[in-house]
Amino acid sequence: MAAPKPLILSEPVWGPTGCLLDGSAITGDGFWDAYQAAFADAAAPFLTWYEPLPDKTLRRLSFTRGEFWRLGQQAATVLRRHGLKPGEVFLNAFGGNRWEDLAFRLGAVLTGTVPATVNWQADDLEKLTFKASATQAKLVLTEASYDSSLLAGLRAAAPQLPIY
Repeated sequence: MAAPKPLILSEPVWGPTGCLLDGSAITGDGFWDAYQAAFADAAAPFLTWYEPLPDKTLRRLSFTRGEFWRLGQQAATVLRRHGLKPGEVFLNAFGGNRWEDLAFRLGAVLTGTVPATVNWQADDLEKLTFKASATQAKLVLTEASYDSSLLAGLRAAAPQLPIY
């Protein structure tokens, strides 16, 4: 198996061990070796995601290991650009089981940040604001299918919390 390309980002990103990933290849202690092995065959299929559409058909998206690795890198860049540091928490507020959630979880591994899940089926505004407060979340990630009234309520309750 060929080794993955080195993690190259437009700006530095903190790794989960607190070391700065400065554009050099990720190497190390077995932890990173496992991630490298998982993404080593960039052309191999990795994830197929299906979205039910209103007309009851399915939209299918497929990602190779290389494509998903790049998505994880992009997610890491978003987290870093929002100022998250290792150990800091962000909320994943997606309106369903989304591939973006997985990409940001990989981004969290690459930055040492911590994703906290918002349950799109069960978490009301009280639970959402509790999770934001209890975790001292620094960012909320969302997308169009998440309940906009819950986001509006969160904005009112925590206006300092960025929503991306």
